[in-house]
Amino acid sequence: MQDEWRRHLADPHTYLVSVIDTKGTVILPLDAPRSITLRFDDIAAGERRSFDWEQAMTQEQAAMLVDFLDEIHEKRGNQQVVVHCTAGVSRSGAIATFCLERYRLFGVRFRVENPNIDPNKYVLRLLREQAARKDVRVA
Repeated sequence: MQDEWRRHLADPHTYLVSVIDTKGTVILPLDAPRSITLRFDDIAAGERRSFDWEQAMTQEQAAMLVDFLDEIHEKRGNQQVVVHCTAGVSRSGAIATFCLERYRLFGVRFRVENPNIDPNKYVLRLLREQAARKDVRVA
C-alpha cells in the first residue's frame, strides 16, 4: 500500500486524502506533501445508538479537509485527488461525493468506477455544513 501512495505522491498534481480507523495504522507519513490523514471510525446505519461518538469525524476534521480541498481547487490546474479509506465504501464515498458536488471533481469516471459506494451520511453532512459556514464567512 505504501508503494502505491509513493507512486501517487511522485506526481506533483496528485493530492491524497487518507482516512483510517482510530485504531488503524497510518499509511503514509503525517507530514507527507500534498496529503492529509484523518483518523475517525465509520458509522453504520444501524449503529447510531451504540456508536462511540468520540471516534466519529469531528467538525475540526471536516474544517481541515474542506480547507485542504479548497486549496487544491484554487490551483485550477490538472490536479487530481485520490481518496483512500480502509473499506473504500462509506467514508471515502462521502468525501468523493462532496468533491463531486462542491468542485465537480471525479465526475462520470468516479460513478462508473465506484458503483457500490454508500456515502456515510454523517461525514457528508459535516463536510456540507463546514463548506456552508466557510462560504458565509467569505461572502
